[in-house]
Amino acid sequence: MAEKGENPPLAIFGVMQTMLLLGQRPFKFPLSISVSRMSPNGSRLPFNHGACFRHVLNEFATKSREILDYVLKTMAKSLELNEDSFISLFGGRSVLDVRFNNYPSCSRPDLVNGIKPHSDSSALTIILPDKDVEGLQIMSNGIFKSLVYRVVTNMNKARISVAFFYTPDGEAEIGPIDGLVMDCGMTASFLDEVRNVAKEFFQIPMEEKQKYSNLKHGKFHYQGYGNDEVITDDQILDWTHRLYLTVQPDDMRKLELWPENPSSFRHVLNKFSTKSREMLDYVLKIMAKSLELNGDSFISLFGDRSVLDVRFNNYLSCSRPDLVNGIKPHSDSSQGYHYFADKEM
Repeated sequence: MAEKGENPPLAIFGVMQTMLLLGQRPFKFPLSISVSRMSPNGSRLPFNHGACFRHVLNEFATKSREILDYVLKTMAKSLELNEDSFISLFGGRSVLDVRFNNYPSCSRPDLVNGIKPHSDSSALTIILPDKDVEGLQIMSNGIFKSLVYRVVTNMNKARISVAFFYTPDGEAEIGPIDGLVMDCGMTASFLDEVRNVAKEFFQIPMEEKQKYSNLKHGKFHYQGYGNDEVITDDQILDWTHRLYLTVQPDDMRKLELWPENPSSFRHVLNKFSTKSREMLDYVLKIMAKSLELNGDSFISLFGDRSVLDVRFNNYLSCSRPDLVNGIKPHSDSSQGYHYFADKEM
């Protein structure tokens, strides 16, 4: 420890012992070191484990930094950006930390975590797992965000792992990259216009909305206004009114189901569908290029008559939300979709 009046070393390090067998506590001995703030020869490390440790750690940190920078450059190139676009956001003093974990064997792994479920605050993480003992569990809900993972203990064997955490400079200002900002003409005012025509349609009298009903002679049709199909008497209902329309190709449109009230509805929907198609095609091209494929590789698979549908949803307030769904749990059958949410709810 530093004497009173002295500045503490810049390296952040420590060995923490957390061995409590109570209430899913961590069961590990970690060693954390900020290698980006360590002098090249490792002289800031406050312990003597021989020159070998310091040399290996320094080389490991250098190689890990090269890998992390390579990943960032590849990500940028896949999006047709300058290869340093992401690296430059990290600032001049980006931080690289390393954590060595030792997970002792535990006779009651059901009572503890190796590491509790969490997601890292770093931008990128490299994990070197134990070769012989498994323990890392990745938990994902399928959405692009920082993965949640945990480490479990083993009843018979101890295990080790090493993790590098790459974090931007704390003073760096990070914002959207110009080359990734695409609005396809969907300005904030236009999106408000889409919201307004949808809201106005759902507010017209029920008798007028029924002119666009999805029930014809008692038979359900996907296009039109109404509720989702009720298949069984005991199914949990979807507490929503929806207007479902096919907007492309043009010859698949059922214009008799396109509302005329409000008067601007058809014009706004036509413009919205055109701009949405441009955005979806753009996403498909970016996905293809990120895999070093021709930009039209995915779009060509959709054929000449790919279908674009739109669904307007009105979720009514409900005094018993425990008995209904807004929309039942499901996955979409489409290959891509553009979701446009309520501004206030």
